[in-house]
Amino acid sequence: MKTYIRLAVEDDLHVAALRKVLSQCSKEYEIVAPRYRMGKSELKNNVKAFNNAAKVIPYLLLTDLDDCDCAPTLVQNWLPHGVHPNLIFRVAVTEVESWLLAHRDAFAIYFRVP
Repeated sequence: MKTYIRLAVEDDLHVAALRKVLSQCSKEYEIVAPRYRMGKSELKNNVKAFNNAAKVIPYLLLTDLDDCDCAPTLVQNWLPHGVHPNLIFRVAVTEVESWLLAHRDAFAIYFRVP
């Protein structure tokens, strides 16, 4: 049985990273109408709407930590009244690119370097 989920992310790279992550899950996810190319400020401006929309369909929101102190602080600043259980709010520390670089073997294979 598929679980339908919407993405709210900054850009195409975030979509690609989340597609890969979701493909590795034991549950089968189908992404419905991803909201992307929003940039961090637009994500922040719309986070309450995503939190509210999560009452109807699960949302996976991904943003970069950038210059914030820590991920829990960013989440608290954006949603001080709490996160709905169907809003999966994730923060890439420091940027999603660091997640890709952390997979040393795949990175080396892709770029054909030792």
